[in-house]
Amino acid sequence: MFVAAVSAWFPEEEVVVLCSPKARERNAGVLREALPNARLVEIPNGETDEENWDLFQIISETVPEGERVVFDVTHGFRSMPLVGVLTLAYLRAARAVQVRHVLYGAFLADRSAGEATPAFDLTPFVRLLDWAEAAGRFGETGDARKLTQLMMDVRSPLNAAARHMKLLSEALSYNRHVDIGGAATDVLEALREVQRQEVRPHQRPFRLVVEQVERTVAPLAVERSAGGLEVLQGLYRRVMWYAERDHYVQAVSLAREWMLQAFIWFSTGDIDLGVGTQESASRFLSSLERAEREPRAAGDEVPVAFVRPPEGFLEVWAGISRDRDVASHHGVSAEEVRSGPAAFTVPPVEFLGLWKTLSEHRNDLAHHGVRVSSSRTARVRDESRRSALLTPGSSRIRQLGEVAALLGIEV
Repeated sequence: MFVAAVSAWFPEEEVVVLCSPKARERNAGVLREALPNARLVEIPNGETDEENWDLFQIISETVPEGERVVFDVTHGFRSMPLVGVLTLAYLRAARAVQVRHVLYGAFLADRSAGEATPAFDLTPFVRLLDWAEAAGRFGETGDARKLTQLMMDVRSPLNAAARHMKLLSEALSYNRHVDIGGAATDVLEALREVQRQEVRPHQRPFRLVVEQVERTVAPLAVERSAGGLEVLQGLYRRVMWYAERDHYVQAVSLAREWMLQAFIWFSTGDIDLGVGTQESASRFLSSLERAEREPRAAGDEVPVAFVRPPEGFLEVWAGISRDRDVASHHGVSAEEVRSGPAAFTVPPVEFLGLWKTLSEHRNDLAHHGVRVSSSRTARVRDESRRSALLTPGSSRIRQLGEVAALLGIEV
């Protein structure tokens, strides 16, 4: 009886035998003799969908949260082994259950006398679900943490690709667009190297997701030696990358940074990450935009009279403000470079209109809605769905492309 062997391999574990009424009637005596401490749990025959869901419920109630499980499917009948394995896979996420092993004893009717019955550890195949989830997560969000954990292994050709993907994932997470282009280029090169080498058997699932990963990464790649125009084109592709994945906050805020750099390029012939130039360009555009507004109405509120904050407040405020600015500018700034003001060119009217809209949205998002004038969640969501904001195929995306064309930037 294979379950007795499994119990001997893992003597510290409690033995729980799932058995149908007929199986219990037929085999309970043998089980009690071989495993007197085994706990028998009755399950349905699995002949209907409802009974399969009952099996799911019984397993869920039998396995405590955080428990370690060795699952033997040798004597499973009908769809029971599959339902059991998928239930445990679900419980890993829902209740932090640890699936140590999924075992199958391959009984061979024609084996010679005394020949050992082979046992297969099917646990790596359970992890196929992990590969699918991790690849999907990376494709949707750029978060490579789960995928790189699966890729990393001793002396594996996937290690280099995993390290580069981790760096790219971190650059995306922290909005470091100065680093994203080069990191994405490194990932693509590492993936090409992976395809030229053999991988270990349990890492073969990665072969099937390489193309998916490449499609995710390719729009982000920019060579480190790229000039200003290529950098602008790369930033534009990233705005589209965020928009296609419904990452509205990143898409809007990066779109504004792109417009600022595109305007600087339009005026000077190159991009400029210096804070001085960026501040001058932003003030110049804001002054042009303000000039088109109506004068303040006579009945507008007078600003409140503020008092000096407590000691220590300004120090913390300054630090948080710096951190917020670093995140908000997506790394498209060089704080250590205080470049002088440039001679700017008045942009097309269409540029100013979109600049105003993106600035308002970006400020709304950057302040996390902690303002009287902030849009509520439902409004932001609904406007996005009505294609009023940065979503795939929306008017705002088309406007961004039209602005690029007006400035002479091919995207």
